Amino acid sequence: MQNRIAYTNNHAHTEFIGGVMIPPGETREIDATHHPDYQAPDAGASADSPAHHIVDVLLAGDVATLLAHVPALGADDLQELSDREQSGARRENVLSALAEQLLTLANEQVGGAEPGDGDMQPASADAPASTTELPKATAAKASAKKAAGA
Repeated sequence: MQNRIAYTNNHAHTEFIGGVMIPPGETREIDATHHPDYQAPDAGASADSPAHHIVDVLLAGDVATLLAHVPALGADDLQELSDREQSGARRENVLSALAEQLLTLANEQVGGAEPGDGDMQPASADAPASTTELPKATAAKASAKKAAGA
């Protein structure tokens, strides 16, 4: 059963809420979940849920304490802390420490490979930096043939 409520459009333009057209100054019944100020009832977890309580404590404290506890946090807490730091204070040293620890944990889950293992290998000193780069002698020969019209 839907919970329907009355909604009055107090704006100068027509509003559409949950598929219902409401002209300016008129009232219509709408599904309560479509109301702009609707807040869902708690589905078991409250805002004070201890799931990320440590994140709240660390964010409320000083940076040194937060950074000291980063290595002891799990991936979920690190991600939550990173998300909240990104949307809040955005301190570079905190964000970089969190990102580094998340990478370390991800690296451990993959199998302990060092960062960069399996990635592209650095080019040797005598190899060209790209495939389009030709040695100078070859480029000179190509230019000479072009000038000669061959």
